[in-house]
Amino acid sequence: MGAYILRRLGSSVVVFFIITIIIFTMLRLAGDPVAMLVPPDQYNTGTAEFLAQKRHELGLDRAIPIQYLAWLGDVFRGDLGNSIKNGRPVSEIIGERVGPTVELIGLALILAILIALIFGTWAAVRKNRTADYVITFISMLAISTPGFFAGILAIYVFSVKLGWLPSAGMSTTGVHSTVDQLKHLVLPVTVLGLSLSAGLLRFVRGTMISELTADYIRTATAKGLSKRSTIVKHVLRNALVPILTYVMLQIPLMVAGAVLIEQIFAWPGMGSMIVDYAANSDYPVLIAVGMLTAIVVLAANFLADLLYTVLDPRVSLR
Repeated sequence: MGAYILRRLGSSVVVFFIITIIIFTMLRLAGDPVAMLVPPDQYNTGTAEFLAQKRHELGLDRAIPIQYLAWLGDVFRGDLGNSIKNGRPVSEIIGERVGPTVELIGLALILAILIALIFGTWAAVRKNRTADYVITFISMLAISTPGFFAGILAIYVFSVKLGWLPSAGMSTTGVHSTVDQLKHLVLPVTVLGLSLSAGLLRFVRGTMISELTADYIRTATAKGLSKRSTIVKHVLRNALVPILTYVMLQIPLMVAGAVLIEQIFAWPGMGSMIVDYAANSDYPVLIAVGMLTAIVVLAANFLADLLYTVLDPRVSLR
């Protein structure tokens, strides 16, 4: 177990460095962030010296490998750099936005897992019956519906027409109450959760159908276990291993989905921040976001491997 953990940590570190090199290089080749500081109509009015000086101050006139090593050294010292757009520390900018995004993705993921497990299991147990057909149809409809369309439709129905829920932000200006904050959570969490649950539900259904045809089901039935006990104690637990793998692999897609949902509902999280700073080619912020995402994905996959042994004793980490 200990040797496996060390090997995984070592491979994760190597993968992390490769990812940071790719992200850093691609962002640096994508455009000149300093040029964004000067309006295009002022390029020929003596700003060439200013741009050159600014690039020198930021170290952008050096070779990309040298820039990367300098950035990496700063990261090891806990310095993620400063935003080119406003000069604020990147760690401070991300620190302000990461909380709302974690809240949104976390609640949406819990909702998605609950929906997928309940209705995916129900569809598997009632395979080729009316309930299965209805659940399958709804899940396929959800998969086929773009997230931006679902978000706009939800705002139109529940905010504009019915007036039941707020359409934007985390809270109403001047109102500080838990009820108000919960109302603002409903639409973005529900839309993102339903979007995430569609594919997961299909996966749960397929995995559960495969487990329901296994030999141990007949053995459990022969021993007198009820169908419900067999599903809860045996089938669901065995199915959780591939389901957990699927969920962990969906984390990058969850982040991408959050970017879109945060834009639609004006949610002050990482998604809206990424769009804002990407428009200005603010590479220190974007690189830090990419690094943070890589760490989350690698940590999630590492945690999934450790949880395998808890969910399925037959799995041995060597």
